[in-house]
Amino acid sequence: MTRLACLLTFILSLSLPLPLMAAGPAQAITHYETDPVVYFVKTGNSFAIGGETAVSDLPGTPVPVVREEPNGFLMIKHNGQQMWFDPMDVTTSTNKTAAGCQQSVGTKSGLRNFATHGIGENQ
Repeated sequence: MTRLACLLTFILSLSLPLPLMAAGPAQAITHYETDPVVYFVKTGNSFAIGGETAVSDLPGTPVPVVREEPNGFLMIKHNGQQMWFDPMDVTTSTNKTAAGCQQSVGTKSGLRNFATHGIGENQ
C-alpha cells in the first residue's frame, strides 16, 4: 500500500463516528434467545439489571451493536436509551460471543476414552 493510500485510509477512519468503531466490523444482534429478554444498565464500571422487556417492544433484528464491553456486554440504542445485553441472551451476526464456547463433540484421534460403559463395567 502506498504512503498516500495509507494516509487516506487513516483520514477516512477518523471521520467515522466512534460508537460505530467501538463495536467492531458491523456487529449486530440477530436474535434474542428469550422472550422477555433481560436488559442491563451500566453504572460506573458495573452492570445492574435494568428490567425485562418483550422482544416485540425492541427494534426488529438485525440491531446494530453500538458498543461492546471487554466482559462481552453489548449495547444498543432504543428510543434514545442505552440498553445492554448479556451475550448469552442474544445471537450476534459475528457469532463472537459463541466462539469461546465451541467445542467439538467426540474424541480426538490418538486419545483413549476412559469413560465407564455401564454400572460395574470398566474397560
